[in-house]
Amino acid sequence: MKNSTMPLPRHALPHTGHTRSAQQNEASLRSLQHTFLLVLVVVYLLAVYVIWQETLRDTRIQLTHVTATLAQGVRNTLKQHELLLRGLGSELLILDALNHPENGRGLIERMRAIDTGMAGFALARTDGQLVLVSQIPAGKALPNLARTPESADSFQLAVARKQMVLGPPYLMPALGRWVAPIRQPLLDVSGRVSAVMIAGYDLQDGSSTWAQPEQPEGVETAIVIERSGRPVHLNPIPKQLSLAQIYGRPLADSTRKKIAESNTDKGFLNLFFPRVNGSYYLAFERLNEYGLIVSSMKTQRTVVMLWLERLIIPTALLLLFLLASNLTYRRAAHRQAKADQDIAALTVWQQTVLDSADYSIISTDTNGTIVSFNTAAQRMFGYSAKDVIGKLTPVRFHDPNEIAQRAAELSHELNRAVTPGFEAIVGQCRLGIPEEREWTCLRKDGSRFPVRLSVSALRGANEAVTGFVGIAADITERNRAAADQAFHAHHDALTRLANRNLLQITLDHYIATETPLTLMLLDLDRFKEVNDTLGHPIGDALLCQIAPRLESALTGCNALIARLGGDEFTVLIPGRDHQAEAETFARGLLANLAVPFQVEQMHLEISASIGIAFYPKDSTDPHTLLRFADVAMYHAKKRGNHIECYDPAYDEHTPQRLALMAELGNAIQQQQLELHYQPKLDLHTDRICGVEALIRWRHPTQGLIYPDAFIPLAEVSDVIHPLTREVLRQALRQQRDWKRMFDTPMPVSVNLSARNLIDERCVVAVSEALAEFDANPGDLVLEITETALMHEPERAAQLLNDIAALGVKLSIDDFGTGYSSLGYLRRLPIGELKIDRLFVQDMVGNEQDAVIVRSTIGLAHNLNLKVVAEGVEDAATLDMLRQMGCDQIQGYHIGRPLAAEALEKLGFPDLRIP
Repeated sequence: MKNSTMPLPRHALPHTGHTRSAQQNEASLRSLQHTFLLVLVVVYLLAVYVIWQETLRDTRIQLTHVTATLAQGVRNTLKQHELLLRGLGSELLILDALNHPENGRGLIERMRAIDTGMAGFALARTDGQLVLVSQIPAGKALPNLARTPESADSFQLAVARKQMVLGPPYLMPALGRWVAPIRQPLLDVSGRVSAVMIAGYDLQDGSSTWAQPEQPEGVETAIVIERSGRPVHLNPIPKQLSLAQIYGRPLADSTRKKIAESNTDKGFLNLFFPRVNGSYYLAFERLNEYGLIVSSMKTQRTVVMLWLERLIIPTALLLLFLLASNLTYRRAAHRQAKADQDIAALTVWQQTVLDSADYSIISTDTNGTIVSFNTAAQRMFGYSAKDVIGKLTPVRFHDPNEIAQRAAELSHELNRAVTPGFEAIVGQCRLGIPEEREWTCLRKDGSRFPVRLSVSALRGANEAVTGFVGIAADITERNRAAADQAFHAHHDALTRLANRNLLQITLDHYIATETPLTLMLLDLDRFKEVNDTLGHPIGDALLCQIAPRLESALTGCNALIARLGGDEFTVLIPGRDHQAEAETFARGLLANLAVPFQVEQMHLEISASIGIAFYPKDSTDPHTLLRFADVAMYHAKKRGNHIECYDPAYDEHTPQRLALMAELGNAIQQQQLELHYQPKLDLHTDRICGVEALIRWRHPTQGLIYPDAFIPLAEVSDVIHPLTREVLRQALRQQRDWKRMFDTPMPVSVNLSARNLIDERCVVAVSEALAEFDANPGDLVLEITETALMHEPERAAQLLNDIAALGVKLSIDDFGTGYSSLGYLRRLPIGELKIDRLFVQDMVGNEQDAVIVRSTIGLAHNLNLKVVAEGVEDAATLDMLRQMGCDQIQGYHIGRPLAAEALEKLGFPDLRIP
């Protein structure tokens, strides 16, 4: 044969003649229409099911969010009242109220007037005998809580556990009100219970005031004591039930049993409540530390109605498609007649396409001898048609081992011996079964490559097999692309580390095999400053150097290092779940990262914060485990100690990484921070006696930002320290300018954060700022809130003593809103109390606020402390404070916080007071 290629014989092509009649085509169209209608109905039913599932999912998400918010409110409120009762009890014991109850009458009644959410307060001995109850006069017989059925259990439990217990609600005869009691044991120095403080949440208005977040429409909330099944909160109250029916009886046994069967701390249930004769979808969360179950719920009827509303569009679409399908069928039947006439003309076109195809087409006779070998086959295998036609079989192009393996497989499948050779390629085709599979093929030069080979039998007019045709495609690039795609699906493109997908797969594998795990989440500190200052290419180069540093610290522990994105990395260590060992690894990671990085001839230093969670100790769910590590990491950032293991207590306020936090450090360097000053008026001289410096952020795109938006972010990172130093420097610089301008000193007050009170460098920063501007220490006042003092009171006290030794004055800000004891405050070198605006702004019309302000002024003066009242907004408040003997005032009535230049334009310091 002289031709280098042989065209595929016409008898080797699939039979494509125009054989069906018009009647058959019409029947086929009708069958297609019926199939389409059936598919529409199935799709509609599937949509009904999916929308129901989505409705349930949305309900679950909404209720879970409401429950989480409610649970957080409950935790915060109970913790606050635990601190309140401890503080109040300590003061009552100091007053010897156990033996002389009337000594504490004034204090307990004042506290009752302040905290209107409480029905009352009481003090009891350890044997249960009440000795002092607010609103109940002396001489009136008081019950013994240990002997009263409705209170005995919770009282004895509180004494036994030495911790706060929330008791079941009961109708308190002495007050004639429904209350939910809390019992707080008071411990002496040896740890024994010396007395018990009692308070009662007032339930008489139908619901407790201490746990009511804003509720979406249709959502109901409830709080239940788990051990007794008694509700302590229900909102809204069912109209058909009285308070006695709600708070006086436990939940139905069937309801309690179903909740108890859910052993998880959080869950989602469908419950039937017999008392209201209705079914509800309910999300709950257990507060194990208080023995409570917090829940939110929706009626099943509400959820079903939402589902039906969502079905309106799918139903309308179904009707639209039914009409469209009928019209389409009629048009298709008309077009089919013309299409039948055109089919025959396609045969020639198909022949041309096959001849010019870019995949290999090889045909053989029944014995395997090649009879055609197209141009694409010549390019693919490196043989010319002359080399193979009539001489070789396709076995020449195959790996002998694969041929032998396939022959063995076919022998088993066909239950007959198949010899390794051509029969292994076409064995199934002889039985009328086309075969398509992947093979490893060999070129003439011996190189190997993968192909996808489809083999079919060629039949003559009598359906007898006359040969075989194989169509082969080189899938080298496809396989390479698939491999690359698989790699990129599980690895980070920049660092080549594992990505979140591979981390998830690995976590799932280890958890499925119950392998103990240590999961670390590492976040680089101030990495955004590198990107913003030096550019993203430098930041990317730095990230690429992070991976080797991490790997070198984890040699021999089979750890998986993954990049989650940005500057976040995870380290997963299998077979280890001990905290001490994990912290050792974490310190090694930080030590490796502490070595300066060399990036494009620059030395870069970077630190990190690491959060650690353990499987199975902390969680058995991979997503939750990663979130717990994230929570621990943010707590490490907040505390500034770089390493934290997960603790449930950290999860009370999950930190949010906001964009402002990343920009705040740059704001200090770029002088975007400015101070506004609010004047103070001395009521003895009626002259301005000082100012308070209040920070503002002049953001380049967001305009003027007030401190509430960025100070909390600064307090969870180390940015709070340079920010405080910047405020000190600006305030003292302005003080120096005013002294030169007015030839008289102007005292200035600056606020300190809780983080500053545990910073050993704070005293040095204050001293350096005073020296820099040659400032008189006595003209600088540092203000600290009660709440800030109570974070770490001993460390705070030592630092304040060191600051006072410099000659700087100290002031307690927002007095009355925290829980510091008078005994603790007497130990501090403070010279001033600032009464919080909460009590001052309404004191003219609120007798209780007036009493508190008057008492505070008297108390402060007895302790030789100056008193400053905040929030003075009118002349009437000013006159009342003057009559009470208040020393200084501050508020909008005196002057709003203004920039120094604006304040001077108003005549400062000789301001005109209305």
